[in-house]
Amino acid sequence: MGKALGALHSQPLSESYREHDAWFSGQPAWILTIHRPRLWIFWDASQAKLQLVKLLQHSSEFSQLLDNLWQDWQADRLIYFDIKWDNWIVFAPGSGSVRRKTRLKLVDWELAGLGETRYRRAAEDAFAYERFWFNAEQGNWPDFREESRRSKRQRPPLTFSTFWCHGAPGIGLTRLRAYEILDDANCKAEASVALRTTATMIETALATGNGNFSLCHGLTGNAEILLYARQAAGPAAVLALAVGETGYEIARRRGGIWSCGVTAGETPGLMLGLAGIGYFYVRLHNPATPSILLLRHEDFSPSTGQSRVSPLTTMTPRSS
Repeated sequence: MGKALGALHSQPLSESYREHDAWFSGQPAWILTIHRPRLWIFWDASQAKLQLVKLLQHSSEFSQLLDNLWQDWQADRLIYFDIKWDNWIVFAPGSGSVRRKTRLKLVDWELAGLGETRYRRAAEDAFAYERFWFNAEQGNWPDFREESRRSKRQRPPLTFSTFWCHGAPGIGLTRLRAYEILDDANCKAEASVALRTTATMIETALATGNGNFSLCHGLTGNAEILLYARQAAGPAAVLALAVGETGYEIARRRGGIWSCGVTAGETPGLMLGLAGIGYFYVRLHNPATPSILLLRHEDFSPSTGQSRVSPLTTMTPRSS
């Protein structure tokens, strides 16, 4: 599926398409006008979505950037906007005298439209930047938060973190998603490295009793890559379950006090506190629950009604 869509979206528009461009919408993506929402957005808008719109409207600078992108929209590719399994037909391989490979056909084209490839190129360039800084010995990407404070004359070695917010766990999730969409070999290889690095960190933390259980920079956030790439029964699933069991046991011994991502005590927040820890256990119980650390539009589609199949179910996270 990734190869098919990648090939489609990389093809420039032919003259036949340009002659019949009325078949497809060439309007800019609706997200570029989210700060000036149309009425249909309010049809099923949650309070969170409304608050997001309000935040954007309060930022004149960000709103201006969105307006600039809208005005500079260049429709140079045919883009399929409704990616979900319901819109694919799978033809099994032929048998007997008719031999052919498994084939895919894409249907339901009314949501296709003209788009531009600059956004994909920007994402590819961002990946290339991160790829430049990848350290094979560490199996990780540097944490640049302290870089501005370093002396230009005597700079110590780069530091590496292994958290969802900084390092292999979060970057690995982006590569898993990219591989799922594009079927790109480099993304798969980087996801494999990130998975092993994250698994090693989790195993060490569980063995030593170090670390907290927040989503941002804790073990539950790190375990997200295990949930995303796990098998129904395999090393990734076992290690994710170990995170859940250990977190519960530690909280039980502490009289129900959970280890959050703050300096002391508990906090009810999502990324640093109890709400996020609770959401991890919901995901652990039912992996079809949408991830909030890697948002996929398919997971929030009311018409899909299907649990996701992991793109890397054959990968093992353990370094040994």
